[in-house]
Amino acid sequence: MSLKKNQKKLSFTVKIIITLFIIGLLLGCLTGYLMKTSLYSPLTKIYNDIISRMKNLDIDKTDIFLLSIRRNIKYYLLLYIFSATNLWNIYYSSFMLYMGFSNGLLLSFNIILYGSSGCIRYLCYQFPQAVIFVPLYIIVILHCCHFHRQFTDCTDTAKKGKLLLQQFPFFICITIIISACCLIEAWLNLPLVLWYSTVS
Repeated sequence: MSLKKNQKKLSFTVKIIITLFIIGLLLGCLTGYLMKTSLYSPLTKIYNDIISRMKNLDIDKTDIFLLSIRRNIKYYLLLYIFSATNLWNIYYSSFMLYMGFSNGLLLSFNIILYGSSGCIRYLCYQFPQAVIFVPLYIIVILHCCHFHRQFTDCTDTAKKGKLLLQQFPFFICITIIISACCLIEAWLNLPLVLWYSTVS
């Protein structure tokens, strides 16, 4: 009974995560469409200039890796920090809406510039690192939900300290996977984006 109850909780949380992301994605697309005149007109020229010169740019993959790892470790740390507070549900909901919204803006930006082929360009920007990042962040949020319930329900300070220490192996494991994903983003995604920009 307890296993079935936990499975239902996990299933419900995953549905919330996906729903919030989709809502954010739609809001981002809508915002991008409504602001295409004021927002996208000045950015279009800059974007097209960068794309046209991209094959000649000397882009350091190490810089891309460091930028990606700083961004993703920050996201990961904030999720963990807020999971130990009463603001957890608000934070992870806001986080998923933000991720969906930012992706919606990027998607709409590419569709406005390139039409239906902009969807392929958007996917090109996300592949292959998103194949790992998406399930990884879902796993992290589910884990943080479980940790949040344990930590906030506990009233004993010593037990709370023990719970924090128990997170260390999981924390290190996810940090290693995030680092690997960032390497993939820098050494596989960047060449893919460069290649697609030259042939499309």
